[in-house]
Amino acid sequence: MEAQIPTSSPSKTPVKRSLINSLMEATTTNNYGIGSPSFKEDTYVLSNLKQSEKRSLIELRNKLSSSHSSQNPTMWNIPLLPVTDKSDVILLKFLRARDFKVTDAYEMLEKSLTWRKEFMADGILEEELGFKELEGLVAYMHGFDKEGHPVCYNAYGVFKDREMYERYIRPEDVPVHYGGLSRPGDLQNGPAKPASEFTVKGGEKVNIQIEGIEADATITWDLVVGGWELDYSAEFIPNAKDSYSIAVEKLKKLSSSDEAVHNSFLAREAGKLVLSVDNTASRRRKVAAYRYVVRKSTLI
Repeated sequence: MEAQIPTSSPSKTPVKRSLINSLMEATTTNNYGIGSPSFKEDTYVLSNLKQSEKRSLIELRNKLSSSHSSQNPTMWNIPLLPVTDKSDVILLKFLRARDFKVTDAYEMLEKSLTWRKEFMADGILEEELGFKELEGLVAYMHGFDKEGHPVCYNAYGVFKDREMYERYIRPEDVPVHYGGLSRPGDLQNGPAKPASEFTVKGGEKVNIQIEGIEADATITWDLVVGGWELDYSAEFIPNAKDSYSIAVEKLKKLSSSDEAVHNSFLAREAGKLVLSVDNTASRRRKVAAYRYVVRKSTLI
């Protein structure tokens, strides 16, 4: 079985990938060694502090207690008074930021508390900011780049630059709503099928011919063109001369907001599938990618 396309570029070997559920997971543990403990972490256990550091902590506690005796200062929704293990962690952060100089650390802490009170920073956790509908679309982790780094998506739109695809991320690893081919659940059955990339020049029409499809086989394909704004159609052409071509997908205009095409077709007789991308109305060169899989019937 062969797919013929005049401007197709060879498919590259995909990098091993997995879906990451959060930024914390991606930056602490993964298969590429990111987050390995190659440095000595700061300790927040009181018994592990140096004597001089303990004295600085106690002095900062006393300063805070004296100036806020009638108040209840909080930082990141954690009460700083009375003293607890959690409040010590926060105080130690300010002490380390000022090399355990108590006066400087206290001044920094006071400025931070004043700013947070003025802008009601702690209360923002209780506010409804209307971001529920953006969950899973903005600032989330998905897959790795070609060098094995976790990828964080934090902007809408599609890739319009071929360099973005070739140098950084394979199209099968880019979520569909960012202009790629990756769909939820793709990795449940193993690594994503690699995509072939090609260029559609301005004023050009490209026909992708997927040949060798047997009778009763099902072909599933994905296709995306960066920025779209062109015409697309799909047609099945039987091998038998007395058979008629079938319009699998009628000619339609795809806009820049459209996601990748994802469709399947059951061939009742042997033939080929032709995917047409018509960019004759535009002068812009556009980068594109497609992939397909053919499953033969298991019926006897």
